[in-house]
Amino acid sequence: MNKKSQSMQKHQAIQVTLSDMDGTLLDTAGHYESVHQAYMGTYNIQIAQQELDMLRGTGAKNFHELLSQKSAQFAADNPCHIDFSRERISEYYNALAARPDLVVEIKPVMDKFKALVANNEAAVIVTNSSFKTVEHTMAAASLSDVFWKNAIASDYVMNQGYAVKPSGDPYLLGLERMNKTHNAQHSPLNCVVLEDSIVGVRSGLDFGGHIVHVITDVSQALSESQVEQMRADSSYLKTQANNAFAQSHGLSYTACQPQDFDAVYDALVADSQKGAQLPRYNNLA
Repeated sequence: MNKKSQSMQKHQAIQVTLSDMDGTLLDTAGHYESVHQAYMGTYNIQIAQQELDMLRGTGAKNFHELLSQKSAQFAADNPCHIDFSRERISEYYNALAARPDLVVEIKPVMDKFKALVANNEAAVIVTNSSFKTVEHTMAAASLSDVFWKNAIASDYVMNQGYAVKPSGDPYLLGLERMNKTHNAQHSPLNCVVLEDSIVGVRSGLDFGGHIVHVITDVSQALSESQVEQMRADSSYLKTQANNAFAQSHGLSYTACQPQDFDAVYDALVADSQKGAQLPRYNNLA
């Protein structure tokens, strides 16, 4: 293999792993569900499961808007989404304190993430949760801060003047942190994004990374046409309009079940290192 080929393979190889937390590394859905159901019960609100599914990964503001639409009394009692967000997260912390055992690792994904961190590879959590929530949730799962101390959380994203998911900004900040930490100059094309939600996948594609979509909730599955539309909307690819390599090799998408994650992740990284074109859409779930 000549030096040019070796350079090209290195250029397109996956070097950075950026992972969501809730639903991807840890199963926290039960705690959030209990908090939401409590609000709905208090205000006698009925919300179709499909509507709730669409909010997965979006944070408290959108849930506040939905509840306000469903109940005038809720809207009157909770006029400010920021105050509501604080109250909601306090209830989540109470749920965590009462039943920390309900926070469990999504083991195949978490095991891989732990191994990457232990090997000092570029891997970081990128979440729409606040850093305090990351801390509380990881503590409930008895996970050392070595795995989450560098997390890019929503409060940091907003304090830097950026937008949270579904914008690609959080993943951009995650890449910047990994480049600084590892003294590297990787681009989004060198990144794999691990996500479980539609909102998260949209964020990862907007950023320009390759996607492994871990299907822990079937309501979050995406069709090929949906992925193609997200790819067409990607801010990264729009800025790379004249980059043929980015257009043809960028933003691959693979969906899988958690039990298949390890093999899927390893194959994707290996193929990228060989210079193979990664799949635009590969649904193994």
